[in-house]
Amino acid sequence: QKIKKIEIKKEITFTSDAPNGLSIIKRILIVKNADMKYLAAGRYLLAIETENVKEAQKIIQENLDEIEKRAKQEKIHLEIKDKK
Repeated sequence: QKIKKIEIKKEITFTSDAPNGLSIIKRILIVKNADMKYLAAGRYLLAIETENVKEAQKIIQENLDEIEKRAKQEKIHLEIKDKK
């Protein structure tokens, strides 16, 4: 039987008034064991594809927690949404 892979995606939107906002956002976007893709200005997609749902959710949450922590330190506003 073929093992079904699932994909979990989160869309992250950043806003910054800092003149060097792009370089700050690049530092914030470092992730582990997941893919980060550019969607549009200030919008990025965090995604993971795996067979194990619980492990995927754990990896996504760890990355989101780290991104939120870095964004807060840099005073960058972010919004996270589920992406279907």
